[in-house]
Amino acid sequence: MKNEITYVSPRSGLTYEATLNTKGYTRYDITLDGRWVQFALTEDRIEKSVAHYEGVSDGWYCLPRD
Repeated sequence: MKNEITYVSPRSGLTYEATLNTKGYTRYDITLDGRWVQFALTEDRIEKSVAHYEGVSDGWYCLPRD
């Protein structure tokens, strides 16, 4: 488990930083240009979290009242 990971999005070319944050549980805080944009609970989910932030959808969605 790494404390800091640099991830370059293959879709946009933007460089994200994922920093390990352990406050009772493991969480990677993902930032873009120093601004928090997303999180991942495991290192292998960073790619999917960035894709979600960039608007890539797996086709599933729900309404707030679902």
